[in-house]
Amino acid sequence: MTVETIEEGYVNGFHLVPDGNLAEGAIFTFGGAEGSPNYELAV
Repeated sequence: MTVETIEEGYVNGFHLVPDGNLAEGAIFTFGGAEGSPNYELAV
């Protein structure tokens, strides 16, 4: 998997790209009030 860090103003997170094309589409996860990007759930 390739991981790119995203830091754009108020948006901070990760772009995770699997080594193979497992399925079409995208999955977005959002952190809550604590400000966590929820990396473990995204993986």
